Amino acid sequence: MFLNHYHCDCCGTDWTDEYPCQVDDDCPKCGDRHISPHRFEDMAHAPYIRTMGELVAALNRGMGEPWNHIPGDVLSDLLETRLHGVTNGGISRYFETKDDATDYATTLPGDAVASLFSGTPQRLFLDD
Repeated sequence: MFLNHYHCDCCGTDWTDEYPCQVDDDCPKCGDRHISPHRFEDMAHAPYIRTMGELVAALNRGMGEPWNHIPGDVLSDLLETRLHGVTNGGISRYFETKDDATDYATTLPGDAVASLFSGTPQRLFLDD
């Protein structure tokens, strides 16, 4: 499996999707067709995620569907652990602690509008 990274020149949307090869995809926002991946990751060589810190790092790198890289014996624990984050301009950054998320929010420029959130990864991502 490959994690393909796409960018739509028509509307500026970035997204990832997993396929067994590097294939063209259609933009999920505007529907522009036949967009080639600009980057891909071979998921066969992707490391397993075993800690909340590794999950946070994977999410911040933009790894799509990190759940596929968490061993079953670790998955349920991680999905019930509290995750904290900051959303600014439609982009989210994730942190292990609320203090880390708050500290990050204070580093944003004065005109940035950030919202803090927290919850379990299961609620934040899998239930969307």
